[in-house]
Amino acid sequence: MDNVIKSSPANARFTHPENVSAWNLAIKNAGDPGTASTGGVNSPVPEARVESDGTGDVIRWRPRMGLATAKDPLTAVNEAREAAGLPGLEDLDVAGVLTNEEDADGNKLSVGDVAWQQVMKKWGEGIKDGSISADDDRAKLYNALKASAYVESGVDVYTLSISEGVTTASVTGRDMESVIDMSKVNERIKELLGSEVVNNDLVAARVDALTKVEGGERVVEDLKEMAFSSDYAKHIQKLSLDPELKQVAEDDIAATYISLLAVDPEAATDFARNMQMNSLTMDLDALMADPSLISDENKELAGMDVGKLLLTLLKKGGLDLGRRSAEAQKFLEGVLANKKTSKEFVEALTELGAKFSHTGEVTIRDVERLIGGGKYKGLQTDGARAFFETMTKAGIIGSLGGAISLASGIYQLAGQGGKLADTPEERLGISKDFISFIGAGKHFADLGNNIIGDHNKNVKKFNDHIDNTYVAGDRVADEVGDDPRQVRTQEEIDAMKKRPTGSFLGLDKTLTDLLGAPNTPTPAGPHNVYDDFVNAFSDSLDATDNSDRYKRLGDEFEISDKEGEKLVSAVEDSYNTRPGVKDAKGNPLSGLQRGAAAALLIASAGADTFAGAADIVIGALTIKKGRATGNDALIAKGAIQLAAGGFGLSGGVGAGLGLLKGLQAAKAAAAPALLASAVLSIITIIPDIVLDIKKTDEINNYRDELQDFIVTLNDQGLLTEDGLNNFRFLDAYMYSYGQRDTPEEVSIFEYRAKEAEHFHDFWNSESGQRLEGRGQFSSTSGLDHENHKDYKGDGANLDTLLDY
Repeated sequence: MDNVIKSSPANARFTHPENVSAWNLAIKNAGDPGTASTGGVNSPVPEARVESDGTGDVIRWRPRMGLATAKDPLTAVNEAREAAGLPGLEDLDVAGVLTNEEDADGNKLSVGDVAWQQVMKKWGEGIKDGSISADDDRAKLYNALKASAYVESGVDVYTLSISEGVTTASVTGRDMESVIDMSKVNERIKELLGSEVVNNDLVAARVDALTKVEGGERVVEDLKEMAFSSDYAKHIQKLSLDPELKQVAEDDIAATYISLLAVDPEAATDFARNMQMNSLTMDLDALMADPSLISDENKELAGMDVGKLLLTLLKKGGLDLGRRSAEAQKFLEGVLANKKTSKEFVEALTELGAKFSHTGEVTIRDVERLIGGGKYKGLQTDGARAFFETMTKAGIIGSLGGAISLASGIYQLAGQGGKLADTPEERLGISKDFISFIGAGKHFADLGNNIIGDHNKNVKKFNDHIDNTYVAGDRVADEVGDDPRQVRTQEEIDAMKKRPTGSFLGLDKTLTDLLGAPNTPTPAGPHNVYDDFVNAFSDSLDATDNSDRYKRLGDEFEISDKEGEKLVSAVEDSYNTRPGVKDAKGNPLSGLQRGAAAALLIASAGADTFAGAADIVIGALTIKKGRATGNDALIAKGAIQLAAGGFGLSGGVGAGLGLLKGLQAAKAAAAPALLASAVLSIITIIPDIVLDIKKTDEINNYRDELQDFIVTLNDQGLLTEDGLNNFRFLDAYMYSYGQRDTPEEVSIFEYRAKEAEHFHDFWNSESGQRLEGRGQFSSTSGLDHENHKDYKGDGANLDTLLDY
């Protein structure tokens, strides 16, 4: 990308505070919090390196030749996207798109450049006319950015000239390092980029800048289309499975989020929430595909929970097996009380559930082969055979096994199922709420293949073909219109369709429309109580009030009930569900708010154990501090923070941002939180307007303004310990000698260390304090003229010239 980063010309420096052009920001991740930077980080400018203050914060770019680089994150992300058939970063880099605006050299400016020009001009004018107060975050950011520019590129200061009288001469960024504390400035910038008022101005400016781009709106539409697609989610999932590519996945998510945030913060928040929910779907799907990833503890707990709920229904009459009910109840009571047999019972049911998911049926022969094969010795009893045969004839044995598999997978997502709730009904109720929620997802059919199962996938394919071939003629004629499909009655169409198998955790509620299921009830065989049991099981879970558990979730993160309701509603409202999702009776689906609450509960409970796509999403879009410290509460809070969308304004985006070193930095600055573990290096490109200033009073005003600005920075805590007095020395020094009088590569404060100390001693003396008391900013009286030797490398200084 030829418009990714613009380096500062060697002679660029910040001049008059009212004349500000584009601020181009270059961002480089310095590693996870707590990891010290070595200072060898690659910069976006090939002939540069990054210097660190030893705390992991990048201070600035320094020129360096011959830097060896590995494959940069930008290239890695683009290569991965190309392999997945997705657009490259440069194709959807909203802030990097070139506009029709040009800089002084005729180079086209990007959307990000133009936006920064607009806001900096607006803020500068607002500060000057008083419409933006000194305590406004925009004024503070303006000052912090300008301070950073001084250290990056130097600044012109007031001095005397034999030929011009009064003029300005430049001091370098190295000189200003003794005045301005860049670590404090960087922290302040990170903080202020999180300001709502700052971001509102920046977003509005970018949107306005897009109007200067032909097809600019299309770029945004293409970005959203990709970001919310199932292909993108599966792309991230695939990367997350390869340890070598996990960082690429995090970089990709962060870049996508930032591009969205640049022009549509709400879309960026929705993207983050959807990525979290879709990642949970994909991780659950991976667990269903490979049950070996589920701990024995969670498998056994899920099996016991389903078994206990089944026992409860038998006792309460929710499941009527006739004369077999008493026998089934007795068997369940015995098997659940014995640890060895209960384990085999759960494993046997799970195995039958897998068969059911694959073929859509479990027969008596399947049961005889499983129980009679001797694999499960604790089940070699007449009572066990009778139970399994009875459940098979009732049409529910496969669904029982499927329910256990699904619940165990959800428990695994939560780390330990026992963390979800205290009773089987509550845990299964939360699981049902969760699966109902993610099952309504727009891309569930693409992301949850193993949850849906082979049989149901085939059913969907078959039923989709029926729907694409036939149309119900008993519909209103206007609705049929010129439909090219063959006309049949709805009853005839339903009769042709296959029936999906159902889960007892509510998955079938949100899968009815997805699988194209016929609008008729499941036909009952001579002993089949499937529908009755489904309803009883589902009603039992629906009757479980998990509201207290969901509320406790809020308490753990100091979220009030009102805030908690908003959080759940936000997740529900922003989650991309299939249009017109209906329940089994054809009514609009309700209860998604419970599902959203369940999703949040599982996300927070399992955040410290996530190992797949969900871990990648949290790593890319939330605080990684918890991982560095091993603090599970912080990790869980990161999951909630992500779902709340608050990370966008509270310093959340974490350590997965190495990519941003190669992205358009003005775009990156859209995301306040992306600086959580990365630090700005700001390069300003500012025309030297001072050369055009001829009037003495304007130069004098400039000196006053510069002095006032340094005092303001001091008041805002952005100077070094002796920064104010150091600038007093610099002001007097440049006024007296008319130039730096110091080698270019060395700081004045290093080369003239004794003279600076002499000035400090004077200024802190009674004489200096009297001058300060009278309102004088600095004084040449504090300079050590007797011991000052003219440095010949930059020509004669003013003192030498005056002596001729």
